[in-house]
Amino acid sequence: MTTRELVYHLQILLAEHPKIKTRVFDTFDLVKMLEMAHQTVYESYRDNYTEDEKTRKALNKLIKNVIYTTFSVENISIPKNYVVSLPSDCDHVIMETADILSATSQAFTSVMVKPVTYDQYMINKGNPLRNPNIELLWRLDYGDGTKKHILILPSGYTPTAYSVVYLRKPTSLDYDLNTESEINYPFDIINLALKLIVEGTLTFKLNS
Repeated sequence: MTTRELVYHLQILLAEHPKIKTRVFDTFDLVKMLEMAHQTVYESYRDNYTEDEKTRKALNKLIKNVIYTTFSVENISIPKNYVVSLPSDCDHVIMETADILSATSQAFTSVMVKPVTYDQYMINKGNPLRNPNIELLWRLDYGDGTKKHILILPSGYTPTAYSVVYLRKPTSLDYDLNTESEINYPFDIINLALKLIVEGTLTFKLNS
């Protein structure tokens, strides 16, 4: 649904609502309300992405995939680190996999990648039963102004490919450009915008 269509449906609901049907709302303000709701709905779906099918369908237009085949090594305290810089539009990682190569057998293995915290890394790095293995790699977040991922592999292996499936943020609503909402359930946005108006929780002044 386009921005202008969102405004149109919101105007209908406002005109029918008993508490505010006599008020007149500027189109610019309506777009601001809808954009506030737009971002809130996106964040709610993003934070609950794995919970149900509706959530996944709501954001399927925002899914992207990047595959890395080259890696850098950072001068940090983690030995044998393999680092990649994430795309600037990456907002939430959904799934990670990697292909690794054995130095001894020259065999390739495809494995899942598990995000871990630095605390988990420090606690478990010396435990051979909990170290990354050929069935599950570790990944740490790393940043010096750019979002980066550090892959931690078992001894004797190097990465040949690393795939990151992620969500990007939706394009902002724009009345003049008539941008389209990239969330597949537009009435979630419209109903939340209406709720914000009725409850008087908006931070900007509404025209009367």
